[in-house]
Amino acid sequence: MVFRLKEKGEYGKPDVYAEEDEIKDGIFDGLIIGLKEIFK
Repeated sequence: MVFRLKEKGEYGKPDVYAEEDEIKDGIFDGLIIGLKEIFK
C-alpha cells in the first residue's frame, strides 16, 4: 500500500499494488519503480 500526501497536508486512501505493477513517482518526473525488482 502507498499513502500519498494531498495538497492540504492530509493523506488520502491508500493505493494498492501487486508484485508485477509499476509505480510512477509523484516527485521525480519520469521515475517509474518496477515492483518486481523490489520483491525479488
